[in-house]
Amino acid sequence: MLMDRVDDMSQDIVKYNNYSRSLSKQQQQKHQYVQRRQQENAQRQSRGEPPLPEEDLTKLFKPPQAPPRMDSLLIAGQINTYSQTVKEFTSQNLGKLFMAEALQGHGS
Repeated sequence: MLMDRVDDMSQDIVKYNNYSRSLSKQQQQKHQYVQRRQQENAQRQSRGEPPLPEEDLTKLFKPPQAPPRMDSLLIAGQINTYSQTVKEFTSQNLGKLFMAEALQGHGS
């Protein structure tokens, strides 16, 4: 179960990284478009032509859809719960092991 949740979390991380890369790439394209548009308007004004009309950048550059974050949050909670259970189980058994070793050491 724990390994399945870790695999799921890994897949969610890959999805988020892809989204982040895609968003960054789009923002860079948007910035380049705005710069080209400003340069073109400056050239048009120097030639005495009217500037190009303003365009709605949200229509030209639709942001990619963000991956759902609720699933990642739930998976992280499950991983935490499994880890706490393993920690409690191992700490109890390690305590018993050390006590048994101590008793054996005194008996020999």
